[in-house]
Amino acid sequence: MFAKTCVVIVAVGAFGCALLAMRQARLQAASELTQTQLRISKLDHRLWDRRAKVAEATTPTNIERMAASIGRFRPMVPDDGTIEPSPDASASTAPRHAAATPSPSRSNIRSQVSPR
Repeated sequence: MFAKTCVVIVAVGAFGCALLAMRQARLQAASELTQTQLRISKLDHRLWDRRAKVAEATTPTNIERMAASIGRFRPMVPDDGTIEPSPDASASTAPRHAAATPSPSRSNIRSQVSPR
């Protein structure tokens, strides 16, 4: 009888310790979740503050002033649809056209493919 009582007391003690460990883990997880949510909230607040500053800086008059400081703009594609290279573009950056070698025709390609 004494042994059974000791086993029950030890079992209840182990069960209590396990229960306390699970409770502590749950509280720690809740604390970490709360800290993460607070950090996200602070970052969202900073993000919206910066968005508001960008919105204040991009008024139409400010954009016109920035565009005027850059210089005169010209369209990349004129009204007639032809693309002209810019005057400051070098020959190395100009688009290259197809080489002088002709592309093979379909009959040439078919003759090169081996029959199965």
